Amino acid sequence: MKKRGKVRSVVMTTLSSVVVLVVALLLVWVFFLHKGGPLNYFLKPKSFEFNHKMEQADLYYFASEFATATPMFEELVEMRPDNAIAHGKLGVSYAKTGKVEKALEHLDKAVELDPQFHEAFANKAAIHQSLARQKKELMDFPGAREQYLMAEMSIEKALEIKPKTSRYLEMQGEIVSEQREMPE
Repeated sequence: MKKRGKVRSVVMTTLSSVVVLVVALLLVWVFFLHKGGPLNYFLKPKSFEFNHKMEQADLYYFASEFATATPMFEELVEMRPDNAIAHGKLGVSYAKTGKVEKALEHLDKAVELDPQFHEAFANKAAIHQSLARQKKELMDFPGAREQYLMAEMSIEKALEIKPKTSRYLEMQGEIVSEQREMPE
């Protein structure tokens, strides 16, 4: 009988240890590993949150839903004021929603943060070219010349960084051609 009691005691101890181990593993999973775990909010890096929001904003951006994307990029710029891509995409979103001055401010900030950001230079060129065309239509030729000059400088900078980009070369050709068509 003593042997049976001892075996039962060993089995119960082992069973208790296994149960404790399973419960401990479940707690670790719930609190640390599970995506929706309560500690996940405190433990996840801020970059995860930023990247997740950037992905959401990009969905609207690439669907050309700039009115929806703009406030999302504004929030991203607040979270990371040193992120050139967020500034660049916010600049384009502003331009597409008619806020040209804000667009240029953020594109300027984007190239300040990343002087090799050729897309931002090209986007600046497109905005200046559009402004030049508007001024030309209004017969504001000095204003149009100034905007064409800004467009030309921006596209040249994009081409310095990425010399053989056909889109940039085409833009440069358009800008130069439109400038030549201007009355003296």
